[in-house]
Amino acid sequence: MSSTTGAISPRATASEATRWGQLIFGIICMVMIANLQYGWTLFVNPIDQKYHWGRAGIQVAFTIFVLMETWLVPFEGYLIDRFGPRIMISGSGVLVAIAWVINSVADSLFWLYVGAAIGGIGAGVIYGGSVGNAKPHSFGSGWDRASWWCSSRCCCGHLSPARWRCRRRLPCNRAGAISAPPRC
Repeated sequence: MSSTTGAISPRATASEATRWGQLIFGIICMVMIANLQYGWTLFVNPIDQKYHWGRAGIQVAFTIFVLMETWLVPFEGYLIDRFGPRIMISGSGVLVAIAWVINSVADSLFWLYVGAAIGGIGAGVIYGGSVGNAKPHSFGSGWDRASWWCSSRCCCGHLSPARWRCRRRLPCNRAGAISAPPRC
């Protein structure tokens, strides 16, 4: 009867500078994609005046963008876990750039919709990656480098999506569940 005792290796953690660097980079990425969502209303009337597609037809592009950005995040999160945030977020930056180019030269609703779909996919990966990096994962995924945010009583995981919820703050406990407000 033999017993094997294996030493359990401690989980590697990033340095404080790396952690803050990841958070700051995530916030920068989120700000860079904000124009796809929040600048949209500025362009509806000029596009309608130039092409006479109608506001409803133009707003379908925004609907496509939002659907692609939000509904695909679980699948995009799986891809981030599988291939890593660096590859996925960098590739998504390319997708967002392609969407900007398509939107700038779109001369039909079809191309406006294609640009919205590509931009939504890219923005969704960037959103999911940035928030996922800044929030703890209690399900034990391999990509939980930034679980350190809730190791203190003040949860900073909501700094990344601050552009969406600048007045809202949901503190979390060590397991990532919503808890009483932290004392920072």
